Amino acid sequence: MDDCVCQLDAKRAEEAPRVFTAIHAHYIVKGKDLTEKMWPELFSYQLKNIVQSC
Repeated sequence: MDDCVCQLDAKRAEEAPRVFTAIHAHYIVKGKDLTEKMWPELFSYQLKNIVQSC
């Protein structure tokens, strides 16, 4: 994998607590010899990092 970008679109509750009510993640992955078998592990890792930073 040469590059991985995650574009996020999220909505939050209007009132406190202002939790996220919806999150849409769009991944753009670039590299040679990438297979679909690699994707679930990559996305799981990225999602875990996104949730921890919220």
